[in-house]
Parts: sequence; C-alpha cells; structure tokens
Amino acid sequence: MSTYAEVDVEGLISKYLRAVPAIVAATAGRVYTDLPNDRAYPLVLVQRSGGPPVSGFGLANAALTVTVYGIRHVDAQQLTASVLAALLDLPGAYDEGYVTNVVPNSTAYSPDSDSPDSAGHARPRYVSEITVTCHP
Repeated sequence: MSTYAEVDVEGLISKYLRAVPAIVAATAGRVYTDLPNDRAYPLVLVQRSGGPPVSGFGLANAALTVTVYGIRHVDAQQLTASVLAALLDLPGAYDEGYVTNVVPNSTAYSPDSDSPDSAGHARPRYVSEITVTCHP
C-alpha cells in the first residue's frame, strides 16, 4: 500500500522564525500559523497557500504566504526584510523534514483595514509569497 508523507512546512518555518534572534527581538516570539483572537503587534503569520507534490509524495514545492503586521509602516517593512533574510538561510535538516530551497516570489505592502491601529488607521502589513522546496 502506498503511503503519503508531507512536511508540516508551516510548523517548521514558524518554529524556525521563533528561534531567530532578530525576529524574536522584534516580535517577542509572535510567529503564528493562525491569527490569534487576542493580538499583540508586531507579529508574523505563516500559511501554506498551495503547492502540489513535485515528485511522487516526497518532494514538494510548498507555496507559502508570509504576512508581517506592524505597529508602524517602517517597522513592518524592516521586519519583513528580516523575515525574508532569515528564510534565505532556512535550507537544511530539521526534525520536521528537509528544506532544500527557498524562493521569495513577491512582496507587497497591503495595509489591513480589518485590524486598525489605535488611531483607526489600517494596520501596516506586508504580504510575501514564497516557495519552499522540502521533503520528509
């Protein structure tokens, strides 16, 4: 019987980012795979948005959306740069699986009007699309 094995790439990346000193210093460890109901900012959200297995069920190109919410625009911008730089160093072996490549595809500034800041302005937010090649 065939088996299916896949890396929990969201869990792997969120755990990895919570161990990067620059990310921890900026977010107090607030790196999530789902937004909490009670939110403190800044924070990073990592979600798989797609990506089929490439070779059988082993090697996968996981499409991920990494969203950075900030208090100020400049803070969100700098945290996004730190997150993307950290992800470029991600390839390697982890308890969850092996990461062989990370490709940042796009980054856009997209203020979030559903999460206004204390002055009622749209929350500063950057949305990055990345592809992570990984296998168990």
